[in-house]
Amino acid sequence: MNGELNSNMTYKLVALDLDGTIRSDEHPISKITIDTIRKLRERGAIVTIATGRTFASAMQCASDLGITAPIVSFQGALVSDPVTGQELWKRELSASEAIDVIESSVPWGMHLVAYVGHDIYVTSVTAWVRQYAERNGIKTIIVDDLRSVAVLGVMRILAVGDEDVVALMEST
Repeated sequence: MNGELNSNMTYKLVALDLDGTIRSDEHPISKITIDTIRKLRERGAIVTIATGRTFASAMQCASDLGITAPIVSFQGALVSDPVTGQELWKRELSASEAIDVIESSVPWGMHLVAYVGHDIYVTSVTAWVRQYAERNGIKTIIVDDLRSVAVLGVMRILAVGDEDVVALMEST
């Protein structure tokens, strides 16, 4: 965001991604972004967040930005009210979808992370899982077999591993 708004356009809704868009691990949300959001609100626009992050993680940034409109999280699988925390809409994977993803990932040797509610389920705690859980304030639950959580309402399954292998896996 460069802080300049097109005065010929009327913005009704602005949905912002977080990571790599308005912030990164190295660069927090800038003053220019905060000022632009303020200007958008002054013009009557609704400003919200649409992210792949968990709702709890998105709330950390939403609080900093004063976001009060519903937040889209988990790559669109959950819409929640940041003021009340109420889930307004969600789309969980069916048990068979979750099992299919888990089983089709086995040949790739990926470490899988299943998101259920505000918790993550894993078969082992790696350095990545530990850092991720600490950074995002997420409870980590260790299970023998991720297929056992398929019936719990899985929101997302994340494959963690070598970037080239993950890219190849995603393309098939």
